Amino acid sequence: MYHIATRFDILAHRRRDFVAATLEYGSDSLTSDPGLERYELIADEANPNHLYLYEVYRSFESFGIHRDAPQRLRFFEIIDDYVTGCASLITGNLIEDTIKAHTPENAPDLFMKRYLAWSDSEPQA
Repeated sequence: MYHIATRFDILAHRRRDFVAATLEYGSDSLTSDPGLERYELIADEANPNHLYLYEVYRSFESFGIHRDAPQRLRFFEIIDDYVTGCASLITGNLIEDTIKAHTPENAPDLFMKRYLAWSDSEPQA
């Protein structure tokens, strides 16, 4: 699985337009692009004008087909007036967990314990 996460910095007065265009493009892509597995738009909790687009493809080759499609170029033309910046945060392949050390029953508890320990160790601002 090939993953991509991109942060978009959006003009506040164009946020609604960006969200609508991005969700429409995602819906169309999920329908027409057999290699696209996930397409999610996420709002930053600290800054509502930072939006993250998270995509998952079956393979890098599947992403290449999507990347070169004319509808993708059209999407970027549409959002060009809404975006003040954009940064690629993640591009890469999923590393499969071949060692099943944690059962599904205890995995969420272990994650939360680790997360809480980590967040407690963060310096307070």
